Amino acid sequence: HMDILRRNSCATRTLSLFARNKGNAYLCRVLRPFLSELISTGEHFEIEKLNPSDPSASLQVELFVKYMTLLVDTITSSVDIFPTELVVVCETIFSAVEDKFPLYVYVAVGSFVFLRFFCPALVSPESESIIEISEAPYKRPFITLAKVIQSLANGSDNVARWPVLESQSQFLEEC
Repeated sequence: HMDILRRNSCATRTLSLFARNKGNAYLCRVLRPFLSELISTGEHFEIEKLNPSDPSASLQVELFVKYMTLLVDTITSSVDIFPTELVVVCETIFSAVEDKFPLYVYVAVGSFVFLRFFCPALVSPESESIIEISEAPYKRPFITLAKVIQSLANGSDNVARWPVLESQSQFLEEC
């Protein structure tokens, strides 16, 4: 079950290309305002390499929570416009995994939706023609959000990877 949609096989690459093709307009519509807002505020955060005792930790966590909340709200409020073709793919993945690994159906669907669809767009929005990023400091928060949201979709222990987020375990659970 741990390998479902994780390897870089011909099938997973094809699925990624299909998702990009059928979902690009959706990603632009949904993620562009979010990414533009993060860039326009000039705010960026770092939680991965941050020690919880660092004097800037609370501000960094506060910014992370702000943008993670905005991202989750952005995605969940767009469910009604999620591309029909990708809904069919999600239903197919769900049905196929349910037969063999019934406890992992949501992880498998989440792997497709996040690992193969949302996260690449967050990590490299310019390659998806969503938004151009001219300054490197803005890429780091996008990558961090992608890592955290993928971890949430996988159902893994989020706090262990980011000690500074230990106080936010309830928040991450809600996400």
